[in-house]
Amino acid sequence: MNRIKKTTSHSADGQNILWGATALFVVIALIVMGFAYWRAETLQQSIKTRFHDRAELVAVRTADAVALNINSHFNALRFFSQTFFSRKTGRFLPNKKVLSVFTSFQQSHPSIIAINIQDASGNRIIWSSTKQSTKPITLGNQFSSLPGHPNRFLGKACYSHRDHAWVLAMRQRILDKQGAVQGFIGSPFVLSTLRGIHPLPNIQTIVVTKPHGQVVSVWKNGQWMPPNTPLPSFAGEVTVPVHDYPLKVYAQWTASALNQAFWPVERIRLVILLGILFLIAGLGILTRRLLQRLLRLKHYQAAAVIAQHELLHQKEPQGMFQKLVEIIVEQTEAIAAYIVVPEGNSEWLRVLAASADTQDLLRAINALTPSRDPAHFPYGNMLPSLAFREKRPQGPVGPTQSSAMRTVQQQQALLSRVRSVMAYPVFSHEDQEPAAVLVINSNSHRHFTLPLQQLIGHLCYVFRYLSRRTAFYPTVIRRDLENVFL
Repeated sequence: MNRIKKTTSHSADGQNILWGATALFVVIALIVMGFAYWRAETLQQSIKTRFHDRAELVAVRTADAVALNINSHFNALRFFSQTFFSRKTGRFLPNKKVLSVFTSFQQSHPSIIAINIQDASGNRIIWSSTKQSTKPITLGNQFSSLPGHPNRFLGKACYSHRDHAWVLAMRQRILDKQGAVQGFIGSPFVLSTLRGIHPLPNIQTIVVTKPHGQVVSVWKNGQWMPPNTPLPSFAGEVTVPVHDYPLKVYAQWTASALNQAFWPVERIRLVILLGILFLIAGLGILTRRLLQRLLRLKHYQAAAVIAQHELLHQKEPQGMFQKLVEIIVEQTEAIAAYIVVPEGNSEWLRVLAASADTQDLLRAINALTPSRDPAHFPYGNMLPSLAFREKRPQGPVGPTQSSAMRTVQQQQALLSRVRSVMAYPVFSHEDQEPAAVLVINSNSHRHFTLPLQQLIGHLCYVFRYLSRRTAFYPTVIRRDLENVFL
């Protein structure tokens, strides 16, 4: 009569409900993460736009400041050429008094390292406000005239070893009345003295270059640096031409500056996002558990109805016992259930009906020999033995709480799956001690919930009620049990 029943956790509809609830919360979490990602992308784009606008403002201001500084210097050179130089042919070099004015002017302007008067070729210095070689720092072929200003020439940036400074060579052409070139007056301009630069936060580098990319000067760390200053790799830049001059200004920002502006805001958003996701996960888990509890209660109610219907249609006590354990395994997620009855006048309790989710476990259950004698360890201390002697339900108990259970599992390794056990005595209305003991095994410590215990108690009550109606106890069942064991 012993048969195997495969356990089913829930009906197909119940599983669909649980999967649907899980999918709902997953979709909600994905929507929240998608919204957070969209906001992060929007924030990054907003920061990049803000950086671009700031860089453009800085570049425009710097280009205006560079033009103002160079204009101011060229205007001084133009004033000198028109005021202190004779336009008559053969009388080019001013007198000593004028030259002393040039010297005083240079000494009072730190941005000018020298005022030089050069011959018509531009390659020889015929007078200077400072003692130096007759060879200029920048030769004539290294200058380029300025558009719209044919008498103004701008040289390249170079290093003056005498003054330990990077300078930009500038000179004004001097013509006689006939328009012939008499010579040049020029002065190297110290680049580090460029004024009027007001960078904004997060714009780390400002670069001034000539049209072909030659760096003239670099603004970095709050000051103008030499052209050979190493530049950090930049994430973006804005280019603005310098008005009236063949120069360009680049305002640059780095990826680290973008991150520094992005993460203080995004970090707060991430904390909020994680909080929302944890809340969604918590609500999802709670909802799933509540649904599982409701579905389990519904399942238990259906199991009670099925049990009553099945037991009512059983004519023999053996069939009632077998149907009872099958229903418990099939409907309550238990891995095994069995019924033991006292064997005649001996101390043993024999397995009369059993059901399990595997054939191996069923064989191990049928091989059990609980004892009514408490001195017979471990079989006299098994849970069905305690339930029989104490005449009340026992458990749930696991191997960590029962030395007898651990010993039995060591003897029968197939029982190692069992993690919790409950035992219910089954009475007849005329018996003073149990006529049988119902034992349920589970592989979960949390299997025996209060609703499940109530269901099993109800099934035991139904079984007792049916025994009264059919008058099985003590005559019919006793006789059938004796026939089983004889």
